[in-house]
Amino acid sequence: MLNKSFSCFGDPGAWCKGNLHSHTTNSDGDCSPEEVVDWYCKNGYDFLCITDHNVITDVSKLQRDDFLVLPGIEFGYRTDEDPDYVLDMLGINMTTLPDFLDPEHCGKVGNCKDISPQRIIDEVNRQGGIAVMCHPYYYANLISPYLRYHSYAGLEVYNFVCDELCGRAQSEIYLDALLLRGAKLFAFASDDSHEPDFGHAWIEVKAAEKTIPAILTAIREGSFYATTGIKIFNVTYHDSIAEIEFDRPCDAVFMNSRSQGMVKARANTYKYVDGRMHYFASYKLRGTESYLRIELRDKVGNRAYTNPIFLKDI
Repeated sequence: MLNKSFSCFGDPGAWCKGNLHSHTTNSDGDCSPEEVVDWYCKNGYDFLCITDHNVITDVSKLQRDDFLVLPGIEFGYRTDEDPDYVLDMLGINMTTLPDFLDPEHCGKVGNCKDISPQRIIDEVNRQGGIAVMCHPYYYANLISPYLRYHSYAGLEVYNFVCDELCGRAQSEIYLDALLLRGAKLFAFASDDSHEPDFGHAWIEVKAAEKTIPAILTAIREGSFYATTGIKIFNVTYHDSIAEIEFDRPCDAVFMNSRSQGMVKARANTYKYVDGRMHYFASYKLRGTESYLRIELRDKVGNRAYTNPIFLKDI
């Protein structure tokens, strides 16, 4: 059976648009939780996770009609031995503040100096949450720390606020380096919103229904894609040919293996579907690839990222 990463496009269910990384005045954000939720609710999103630094914002009174708000947290790991080694991590759907967090630092950036990142990941999973590594390129981390730990879902390949701060939004090189070394991880994109400048990067989740449990299940299965605006209509894989269908002229980059690395294809076919233009690009596998993921790039810098399919699992 094909991984959910590709097969989700043909599965029954509902597409749900969401941002998994946001901050409020409960940590270092400029907007109140109510203001943040109000913006995403009014601008076409289906769900939002509030991930204030080292504190869990109460979302029980933030739910809206037909809009879901997930609790969450952003952990920050620092070490005195190597002050340049910084590892930030989201705990999606965490409901209880871990006892290893010092209350004095709740709501502040980074304080997990004496706690192993693996312990943080294990606690997120114990609570039924999802652990996601944040913006690795922001700190220009080495690859090795991300190989050292396990049982996290993936990492942010695009983080909007990092682009605003220092031009380091894109971290897909980390994903490929990890995939080539045998890791099985998914690609996330987020606003990481602090100021009222929202709506730049998100994930589109194909869930069985629009509920928090269904959305979390879909994310765990890789049933989503990440985007900064490009819409993916479909991805198929048949007779060793992968084809992607999307909404605008783009370069399609097929990332696959160490030796071949990438194949760049301009969309060379298109057609109208229900009154809307659909563009297509395809790639024929050679049989030596360990995984395949597809990245779309349009002329003005927008991107979209499928999750990888792991070809040995098919």
